[in-house]
Amino acid sequence: MINDLTETLWFGFILIYLTNINPIDDKNPEFYSGLVMISGEIADALITPFTGYFSDKTKTRFGRRMPWYMAGLVI
Repeated sequence: MINDLTETLWFGFILIYLTNINPIDDKNPEFYSGLVMISGEIADALITPFTGYFSDKTKTRFGRRMPWYMAGLVI
């Protein structure tokens, strides 16, 4: 729940930023802001299965997921 709440707040801020504060295009900022948002969602949909596959194959003394959590934290 915390992850989804954080994501919603972050996406809301980015959308306001790209449409009102620093618009990508002065004539149609909503279209390009939406394009930026959906491109991130598409990238997430494509990368998530690979991350799950490789994290299932990871074997460390910290477990399968902890190295991936730490890498995501650093990134």
